[in-house]
Amino acid sequence: MANTELEKKRAEKGALSFYHFMMLLCLAVHSFLIILFFYMDVFPMIIMNGVSSFFYFMGVVFVKNTRKIRIWLLLVYSEIIVHSVLCNMIVGWGYGFELYAIMLIPAVYYVTFLADGKDKCFKEAGILNVINIAALIISTFLSGDSNKLESGVSMELPLASIFNVNLIIASLAMIMYSVFFVKSIAEINEKLETKGEELNFLATHDALTGLRNRHYIQTDFDLISSGDEPFCLLLGDVDDFKKINDTYGHNCGDHCLIYVADTIDKIVGDDGIVCRWGGEEFLAIMRLPGEEGIKRAEEICQKLREVLLQFETHTVAVTMTIGFATGEESKDGNELIRMVDDRLYIGKNNGKNQVVSEG
Repeated sequence: MANTELEKKRAEKGALSFYHFMMLLCLAVHSFLIILFFYMDVFPMIIMNGVSSFFYFMGVVFVKNTRKIRIWLLLVYSEIIVHSVLCNMIVGWGYGFELYAIMLIPAVYYVTFLADGKDKCFKEAGILNVINIAALIISTFLSGDSNKLESGVSMELPLASIFNVNLIIASLAMIMYSVFFVKSIAEINEKLETKGEELNFLATHDALTGLRNRHYIQTDFDLISSGDEPFCLLLGDVDDFKKINDTYGHNCGDHCLIYVADTIDKIVGDDGIVCRWGGEEFLAIMRLPGEEGIKRAEEICQKLREVLLQFETHTVAVTMTIGFATGEESKDGNELIRMVDDRLYIGKNNGKNQVVSEG
């Protein structure tokens, strides 16, 4: 639940960032176009771009969350199309002002994807872009001329130069859009990699203790037992664990298991692999000869019996009984596990809190 909320907040932050980027970009472009239309002496478009600049300024200043982004972006979409159509109708289609509406095509897909996800993205963006393209084609057809200004444009700003200016601005905007898209894709890939690592960890490790789980330990056992080095196996069970749970509660029981897991893992160290075998049972495979392995098993029991765990207002004594076997007794994993399991229960029936290495 917490992860879902976090991902939702990140998505909203991404949508808001792209929204502000679009608004600032449009504000900068329209501010420039006021100057351009002033030199072109096209008063209606000066007014249009002045109103548009004010609109984008208000959007940047007052919209601070995603609640009204959909409405604002629809207004942005409408403004750009209206602006492109008016330019075609008033000055002609040869100046390249329709390029700003063409810029909308990838942006519309991106915005609808952020807002509604993949399922609705293609339908909604497709409809909006069909409207966009249709408006451009119809206005170009109705305009009928690439240059509708009666006296043309002054020599300082020939038609071709204005087209190139618009082409450069539109191209730069497309490049910035592309950078935004690539950044978003990179973030998504990073999230997928992180999620994949988390899922792999959950598939191979115990969620409570962080140790390997029972289903994954077989691979490690096969690797260790197939070598020429001596190895040994221990299976430990926390004594009277049900009583701990019943007396102090399951949270206390979990606290004890985490401590026991950490103790065994530290004592085994780099000489072996520890897994949570199930419940309060822990299995360790060590690349050690029998004598050294027995010492490690005894050290585990000694360490646990020496410490009284504190949990909230409770003081809890934790001990462990361990069944132990060496690779000299068998190379077969199932056989060794049967041995340590039998020896574990011998220890349970003979006072607990001990290591049993013989059947």
